[in-house]
Amino acid sequence: MKKIDMLREIMALLLRATMIPLIIREMFQKRKVTIILYHKIPAPLFREHLAYLTKHYSIVSLDEFILAKNTADMKTLPPKSLVITFDDGAKETYMLRDVIREYTVPVTMFLCSELVDTKRHFWWNHDEKIGVDLKKVEDSQRLRLLWEVGYDDQREYGTTQALSNVEVAELIHLGCSFQSHSLTHPILPMCSDSKAENEITKSKTDLERKFGIRVDYLSYPNGDYCLRDIDICKKAGYIAGITTDLGFNDIRTDIFRLKRIGIYDNASGNQLAVRVTGVWGYVRRILKL
Repeated sequence: MKKIDMLREIMALLLRATMIPLIIREMFQKRKVTIILYHKIPAPLFREHLAYLTKHYSIVSLDEFILAKNTADMKTLPPKSLVITFDDGAKETYMLRDVIREYTVPVTMFLCSELVDTKRHFWWNHDEKIGVDLKKVEDSQRLRLLWEVGYDDQREYGTTQALSNVEVAELIHLGCSFQSHSLTHPILPMCSDSKAENEITKSKTDLERKFGIRVDYLSYPNGDYCLRDIDICKKAGYIAGITTDLGFNDIRTDIFRLKRIGIYDNASGNQLAVRVTGVWGYVRRILKL
């Protein structure tokens, strides 16, 4: 076990022992809607997570939550409602199909539409040689720095990192909802107005045309957004925006700033129990774990 993973496990054990996560779950989360975020959790671990989540929470779809929120009738949702989401559309999520079928839980996956059914790569898998945080530089500079280490956002590589059309279709048949995560996953606030508009608007229309589905929600890439991006979403016809802002959701939460809690794709049972209550997020910020 890596040192950072060991520290996370120790902290989760300590926090769980305080009973604070239990209190938050049974009291504070009871009247809130929790949205959690995965990326590419292994199937066996996802099965363990779902065993815990279905026991202690009421799993609802993102559609159910949005409908209840928009009709101002949150009382129609069960206590401790929880929405499961995945960002990026990584090929590994296809391996979760048997677990999703077994538990029959609603899952929403956000796709980078220009990577689906291609061998193009996610850009953050190529930034290990760059000495700057690419999430904090202008988009044109990000692409230039990636180009210098051999990454081309239009190149078809020898390996696949995103879901194929066939895999998406099969997951749709299982009841998964697919929504937008932009075209190529840039950091939207670092993009020009024209690029941000294209990334947000075209991903919606492309996914709707390709899969014959309704795309109503955008998960902001990396959780980053600005007022301009929210305005573009509204004009493009989205009805909600999903962030990675830490917290829970209720009738007062801005529909284009829905809060979400990230779950590590290797999180143990103890880490899941603590993290899903939001406690771990605040501790992580303080200790920088």
